This record gives sequence, structure tokens and C-alpha cells, in this order.
Amino acid sequence: MRLFTLSAILLFTLGGCLFAQEIKDEDIFPNRIQEMDHYPLDGLARHEQGVVVVRAKLDNDGDVIDAQAISGKQSLIRETLENAKKWKFAVNAQKTVILVYDYKIDKGGCYRSLTGQFIFYAPNLVTVRSCEALINTGTSTH
Repeated sequence: MRLFTLSAILLFTLGGCLFAQEIKDEDIFPNRIQEMDHYPLDGLARHEQGVVVVRAKLDNDGDVIDAQAISGKQSLIRETLENAKKWKFAVNAQKTVILVYDYKIDKGGCYRSLTGQFIFYAPNLVTVRSCEALINTGTSTH
């Protein structure tokens, strides 16, 4: 159900572009992905989840020169845009790509120091996960 919802958001966002000119996966496939090493801190502090949709403008080499949030919670946007600006894409005629970041905080605990998980689904969907608590299972000696 969640994947269906994300697909619907993506299709709605790209709707106008799809009818104007066909966009193929290889036109938006990244050549370089910058992994986020943590869940956006402001969003984690507020316990906010959700989807952030980003429109990234590319230069002639496929580097992101500007990124703007089309939608999403304010607490998640700043770090999302910082991350998107570090990506590099295949050069395409539109010099634009849409990235969809899905943020989720799991109810369980993170093992040791894992503060986030970054999962990339080609060509342009990212899932960033965190958890409610940090579990340190190290043994202590008395």
C-alpha cells in the first residue's frame, strides 16, 4: 500500500512532464548517489515522517546546481535538499530530475549506533529510516 501511495504521488508530480515529453528511467538515473548518514535531525526530534519531493536542476555534466522542495514537511526539507545537491545524474534534455524521499521512523530500537538507514530504489526513490530508540547491547564489566 505504501509503495502504491508513493507511486501515485510520483505520477501526479510528473504528470505534466510525462505528457509533454517522454521521460525514460535512463534519463534520470543517477551516476553518483550521496547517502544520508542519518535521519534529518529536526524531523527526528519532532518525530515527523513523510514524503519530500524534490525538483533538481542539472548542469551540462549532470551535477545538481539547484534543488527545490515541491512538497514535504519543513522539518525534513533542509537536510533533504542538502543531500540532493550532492547527487550527479545522467545528462538529459530536460536538465531536471524529480527525487522522492520517503522518511519513516520505525517503532523498534536501533542496534548500537545505527541512526539511520538509506535505501535507494532506482531510478529516483529514496527511503530513509530511523527508529524510536537506540539500543546499546555492549556488555559492561563490574
